[in-house]
Amino acid sequence: MTNTLSDKIKIAVLLLSLIVMSGCNPEAITEVIELQEESKLWLIDADFDVEDSNGMGQSFHIDSSDSYYLEGSSSTLGITTNITLRAYMYQRLSSSSGDEVCISVTAPYEPLGDELCFSFNGLSVSYDLKYNLLSSVSYIRGVDSYSLSMLAGEEGYFEDEDVITSVGEVIENYTLNGVEYDKVFHFVLNDFQDVIDSNNTS
Repeated sequence: MTNTLSDKIKIAVLLLSLIVMSGCNPEAITEVIELQEESKLWLIDADFDVEDSNGMGQSFHIDSSDSYYLEGSSSTLGITTNITLRAYMYQRLSSSSGDEVCISVTAPYEPLGDELCFSFNGLSVSYDLKYNLLSSVSYIRGVDSYSLSMLAGEEGYFEDEDVITSVGEVIENYTLNGVEYDKVFHFVLNDFQDVIDSNNTS
C-alpha cells in the first residue's frame, strides 16, 4: 500500500496534535513539595546590624524578598504525566559597605533535603540541611565561572570527581561580642583560591 500525500499530511497533523497535547494534559499528577518550617527561618524579617570580632560594624538592609514554586515535569511519549512544584524563597540584602548578599531556600527532590544557598560578591554556596553538607560551591568572575558540586543518587550524595574542599556547617549556638546567635552558618572557603586571589590583585 502506497503512502499518498494525503496520508503523510494526516500523520504530520497527528504528530503535531500529540506535541500540542503534551503540554496540557489535565490528568497529569501534580506533586507539591513544601519547605520544612525550620528552613524558612534562615530568611530574615527585618534590617539588622552586625559587628565582627575586630569591632568593625556593618548594617544590612532587605532590598527584596520573594517566594514562589519552581515547576518541573516528566513525560511519556511526549505527554506530560507528572508535574512537580517545589517551594522556593529568596531574599536580597545590601550592606552599608556596598556588598550584596542573597539568601534562598529551595524544597528538594527526594531523597535530598532543603537547600540553603548564600551568594556574596560572585561566590555562591549551597548546603543540604538534611545531610548537613555542602552540595555545591561556585564562583563567577566576569564572564568566567567555576563550579564544584556533589552528585546525588537514590540514596543520597556520593562524591563527584571534583571534590569540594571548602567546609560548611551549621553551628547551633555562637557568641560574638557578647551577643548569642542561634543557627549560624559557618563557612571556610578552600576552593578557587588562586582565581579569587588573582581577582583581588588585578
